[in-house]
Amino acid sequence: MKWTLILLLFAQFGLAQSEDSSFQKKSLTTLEVTTFFSFYNQEGTHSAVTGGEGDEHLQVYHTGANIAYGIDASLIIFNAGVDVIASPSTDKIDFIKSSASGHDNHVHAKAGYQYHFKKQNIRLGLAYLWSIESDYWSNGISTWGGWTSPKKTSSIAWAFDFFFDDLRWGRLSKAQGNKPTQLIYPAELRHIDWFDIYHRNSYNFNINFRQDINRRLRVNVSLGATYQEGLLSTPFHRVYFSDSNIRKVENLPQQRIRLPLSIAANWFMGKSIVWQPSYRIYWDNFGIFAHTINLQTAIKPNNKWSFYPFVRAYYQTGSPYFAPYKEHLSSALFYTSDYDFSTLGTFKAGLGIGWFPDFRLGKKSKLYVNNIVIRYAFLYRTDGLSAHMISLQMGVKK
Repeated sequence: MKWTLILLLFAQFGLAQSEDSSFQKKSLTTLEVTTFFSFYNQEGTHSAVTGGEGDEHLQVYHTGANIAYGIDASLIIFNAGVDVIASPSTDKIDFIKSSASGHDNHVHAKAGYQYHFKKQNIRLGLAYLWSIESDYWSNGISTWGGWTSPKKTSSIAWAFDFFFDDLRWGRLSKAQGNKPTQLIYPAELRHIDWFDIYHRNSYNFNINFRQDINRRLRVNVSLGATYQEGLLSTPFHRVYFSDSNIRKVENLPQQRIRLPLSIAANWFMGKSIVWQPSYRIYWDNFGIFAHTINLQTAIKPNNKWSFYPFVRAYYQTGSPYFAPYKEHLSSALFYTSDYDFSTLGTFKAGLGIGWFPDFRLGKKSKLYVNNIVIRYAFLYRTDGLSAHMISLQMGVKK
């Protein structure tokens, strides 16, 4: 559950010269601050914590901010956010109602630097990423770059991301001295160390090609690849079997390859409407094959208001490692009852409303409110899971 915004700004030089003074370059500084507030509420009946049956109620409150400060060709980036999570399903890790396992906090931050080589029209950036939750600690490095053609009718952008996760529990627990101690298993299964590793490493690559076909049509093609290795199972997910009363902890392979491909378009239908369709195809070596169709329209009746109705349809074939509650055979090598790995479809629809007031924060202030966007979405999944999401975004510029 993470929101990341990379802002690309431009700078220019102010020149001042006189007969008595030497040449002096004046730096142009820019500032953009975007704040986010969101609420997510989910209901379902297939909790993986209790083996594929059970309450999936989940609430997440998110607060975050993205800051981009530009000095000539340099851009300094800082993003941070906090998620407050409440979930009765994870509360059942130890079968104690209202226990600490039912509440969690997720804190994440990103600090980076980008430089724009103006003559070559190339941007290069590097960032450090960090996040923490009760059952994991993550460090990451992100690198990115991009090139835009002289006429700005085409561009190429790429990104490499590296994440190194420690999945031991205890960093947010005073009882554990706020130190990582061990993997967290279901209460009745803690007599066995199910896994002898606690790390998960992810390596992501993505490249995007943009081309303006004509004045009305712009096309984007994105290719991606992800390689993960380490503990890819969730150690507090239970699995029940059809031929045995023995319970086990979810077990998945320790290597995963993901390959997405997407194509998107912006079609300018007159002065006030932009149609933004996209299609994505996905494959991984866990046996999941997925298709996503997303349709969004940006309607701008004037310079102050915009409306963004959208609809999204998703379908995936399930992994052979998945089976519902008490339908696995105990002889299986890999097994999960997490419905994220099942054959399913998802439908999502909603509306965004944007206001662009451009009013200053005080008569003498150099800061002004650039945008305020509120967005609502409803999600339904064919296994019965449903969710409501509402978010508020406010942007301030200098």
